[in-house]
Amino acid sequence: MLLAFLAAAGVCLPGCGERFGGNKTGIVVEWRNGELVQRSDDAQGAADASAANIRSLFERRSYRQAVDAAKKHVKKFPGDITNEEVYYIAGRSEIARGRYYQAYEQFEKQVKEFPGGVFFERGLTGEQECAEAFLAGKRRIAAGIFRIKAVEEGIMILEGIAEHAPGTRMAEQVLLRVGDFQFSQGKYEEAADSYDRFMALFPKSTQACHVLQRAAECSFNMYRGADYDDTPLLEAKQRYENLAEQFPQRAAELNVDQILEEIRSIRAAKLYDSAEFYERTKHPKAAIRYYEQVREDFPRTEWAYRSQLALARLNGRQLGEPVETVAETRQPVRARPTRGSEIGPVGAGSD
Repeated sequence: MLLAFLAAAGVCLPGCGERFGGNKTGIVVEWRNGELVQRSDDAQGAADASAANIRSLFERRSYRQAVDAAKKHVKKFPGDITNEEVYYIAGRSEIARGRYYQAYEQFEKQVKEFPGGVFFERGLTGEQECAEAFLAGKRRIAAGIFRIKAVEEGIMILEGIAEHAPGTRMAEQVLLRVGDFQFSQGKYEEAADSYDRFMALFPKSTQACHVLQRAAECSFNMYRGADYDDTPLLEAKQRYENLAEQFPQRAAELNVDQILEEIRSIRAAKLYDSAEFYERTKHPKAAIRYYEQVREDFPRTEWAYRSQLALARLNGRQLGEPVETVAETRQPVRARPTRGSEIGPVGAGSD
């Protein structure tokens, strides 16, 4: 009822996008402990004058003084509508001083206390600027003197922006930035998770083709070789098949059919390595089982042909007799395969 009365009377409420100084009703209110409290015009005038002074300090490039004045202001005028701009000015001042994490803290206070305010989008843009500085190698100043790497903080800030503005173009941009940055750093598991999250939130994005391709490359690059689990290869196979189904033109440009054949060959080689191992260690029954699996699961491959030869040789012996070591005719598949991205700049769209 109070809110309806104040709105009918033309009273400007916190977060409505106007400063209280523009209120012509003579009624001035502030948020205090979660409630609307009437204030005097004199008190509002003092808050306006203080905010104007902080604005002037920033314009004169007196950034440290602006930050100090901003801290005193929000403490003296808790809940006042002017605090939104004051937080924003403090954040911009900290950026000008090269104190990016401190700037982020000011912007974060602003967007949390004034969601939807007139400076809301500018505050999020300020946070994004801080995050990009950290990803570019800028260090976080701690305890006033220490400078420490802050890449993880940069990722955290970008993910926080997406939470502040869900479903927006900005959220889409920052989440894509997170995945692409992790990919560029070779953090393929983290990047794949980020790309999956992106697709869950923005399945119709113009960047869907780019994201699906990068996610497939992440899984492919996560495979470490024949001595390790081949689950990443299975995931890569599924991801490339999804890419081919949704974006056949792009899949053709990337020769996805050839990539899938390469994945099949790597998996077959890994299984063939296992068969060879059991044959070398004189476990012919196990060797036969693996050779048969290669032949059945990966027909029309080099490894199926080699397995057929090995089976013919082994089945011609008594299983209890020693088995000669198979001659090494190739280099075992052990190195992790790598596949670089061949997509254009973000923003180019999809087919």
